[in-house]
Amino acid sequence: MLDPEITAVLAQLSEVAARNTVGAIQTRVATAKATKQHENTVNELTEIINQPVEDRVELVGIATTLREQLVAQRITTEEITYITDKLIPTVEDLAGLAGDDNAEAIEAIKKLVSVEMLTVLQLVGFNFKAAIGEPLTQVVEGLILQLAPSQPRPRQKPPAKQR
Repeated sequence: MLDPEITAVLAQLSEVAARNTVGAIQTRVATAKATKQHENTVNELTEIINQPVEDRVELVGIATTLREQLVAQRITTEEITYITDKLIPTVEDLAGLAGDDNAEAIEAIKKLVSVEMLTVLQLVGFNFKAAIGEPLTQVVEGLILQLAPSQPRPRQKPPAKQR
């Protein structure tokens, strides 16, 4: 499922592409010439010429938005290294607190969270932020809401008496 912002940008891209097809431009030129009014024809042809320039600016904006969205989903090698360097010791510490001998589980996690495996997963299109980051954010939010004291409702004043 595509991000709604990417979907909107792709729809915008479709509009620009449709506006600049050869057939659409030829129709506009033929319509402008058919009016037989010199001033209107010149104005319409000027607009036809200026439209691709304006569309180019819009396309640059679309490309920038798409690039930002794709970069936001990509984790750099430095970030992957940081994650593996911090996550594995934390998993080992947590397993130690549990007291069980989880050597096999820890080894499996180490293999799964290795720099190589995270890089491979990302290359095949795995979106870590959407698959892990967003659900984790929701879990933490839920925990915080459960732990937060319930807010007492403010007392409502009785309605004022009308005279």
